[in-house]
Amino acid sequence: MENNIRLRKLNFNEETKVLDIINQDEDLQNTFSGDRGIRSRLANSCYSALIEKDGKSIGFVMIVNNPRTDINEIDMGVLKEHRGKGYGTEALGILKDIIVANGLEVEVQTKRKNIAAITSMVYNGFKLVRDDREHYYYTIPEEEYRSKK
Repeated sequence: MENNIRLRKLNFNEETKVLDIINQDEDLQNTFSGDRGIRSRLANSCYSALIEKDGKSIGFVMIVNNPRTDINEIDMGVLKEHRGKGYGTEALGILKDIIVANGLEVEVQTKRKNIAAITSMVYNGFKLVRDDREHYYYTIPEEEYRSKK
């Protein structure tokens, strides 16, 4: 995958930049409402970054600790006009390298019908570990961590 995008880690008090991205896109607003409210997700984030292309923010990625399960989860969103171009897949690959380099364990939940997210997971080597009626759950295989030591 080409280096079309970069992740720019958010500085303290830049959470509003993630909110600005979400507020530009109805799909992202629907995803991050209710139990997955973005403000609570940001409060529990141990890593947040903007996805940037040509100096413009086109999305975000976060590693969030779910206080109910104590599992680190990945949240991600790409603005509608930038979807389908591989930027989310590329961002997930960069984020995966950060996760592995820091020895974090994560889980990614995606809706069964989100073919783009599923394709990104598979492309980046995530492993399906379980599913339920609505979601698939992926993790990074243990051997990925061992190969980085």
